[in-house]
Amino acid sequence: MWGHTIIPTVEEGLARFNDGWAALKEALKNTTDEMLERDYPGHPWGRGDHALAAMLNEVSHHGTQICMVRDIYANRYGRTRQR
Repeated sequence: MWGHTIIPTVEEGLARFNDGWAALKEALKNTTDEMLERDYPGHPWGRGDHALAAMLNEVSHHGTQICMVRDIYANRYGRTRQR
């Protein structure tokens, strides 16, 4: 299993999340279809597009889990987030 870091504050967590999306956006700007469709021997997913799809799946389902915990907490304690 991979190591993990405990993010101590919401602000730092959001900053890291946003930095990650910005890094992905920059990487994809410089990525061609050929690079994504190429085989990468030894990589767990074998191809760039498969690795990208797996990563997006991870981010989306963990984001959903975070939102569920947020909503359960808000419901339990009667707190809502102000926008």
